[in-house]
Amino acid sequence: DMGGMFKNATSLTSVSLPTTGAVTSMYGMFEGATSITSVSLPETGAVTNMNMIFYGANSLVSVSLPKTGNVTYMYGMFKDLTNLTTVNLPETGSATDMSKMFDGATSLTSISLPKTGSVTNMSEMFDGATSLTSASLPETGAVLDMSYMFDGATSLTSVTIPKTGAVTDMEKMFQFASSLTSINLPETGAVTDMERMFDGASKLTTISLPETGAVTNMVGMFEDATSLTSISLPKTGSVTNMEEMFQGATSLTSANLPETAAVTNMNEMFVGAT
Repeated sequence: DMGGMFKNATSLTSVSLPTTGAVTSMYGMFEGATSITSVSLPETGAVTNMNMIFYGANSLVSVSLPKTGNVTYMYGMFKDLTNLTTVNLPETGSATDMSKMFDGATSLTSISLPKTGSVTNMSEMFDGATSLTSASLPETGAVLDMSYMFDGATSLTSVTIPKTGAVTDMEKMFQFASSLTSINLPETGAVTDMERMFDGASKLTTISLPETGAVTNMVGMFEDATSLTSISLPKTGSVTNMEEMFQGATSLTSANLPETAAVTNMNEMFVGAT
């Protein structure tokens, strides 16, 4: 176990360890080591937990790990690495948790992950990754939580997500993704929460969602989506809250909501949708 080994070692600039082949946990190993610029780990094949391993080690520009095939926990792995521009992870097939993985990695422009088929949690994965322009994830069929996934990813122009059929939570998924011009989500039938999903996604002109029948919460869903001209949602019969749903959607000319009988709150639903 090397968990927290160099945590908050703020004057440490480099680390070289001769042998790490038997280590299973590197949880928070370099967390808060704000001056470290390079890390050399010779063996990482046995590691299963890399949660927050580099969290806040914000002088790191690039990270390369020799093996990551057994890692199941990648929560907050590169969180707040504000100077990180490149990441190389050879294997990610065992990972189940990638929440907050690149949260606040403000210099990262692109990311390639070889496998993501076992991941169930991608919440806040790219939250605040303000330089990220595109994201392509090879497998997303097991993901349950995509809330805040691209929240504040202000440079993001395109996203490829192959499967979204298991996802139940898309709250604030694209909030403030202000450069995004189009989005394609293949399946949304299991989603119950779409609160502020496109809030502040100011360049989106059209949005198409295949299924919305299970959604109960649409609070602020299209708030300040200032380029959106029309919206049609296939089902809205389960929705109970539509508060501020189109608030500030200043270009909206038409909205088609097939059922609103279950809605109990429409407060400020179209305020500022001039």
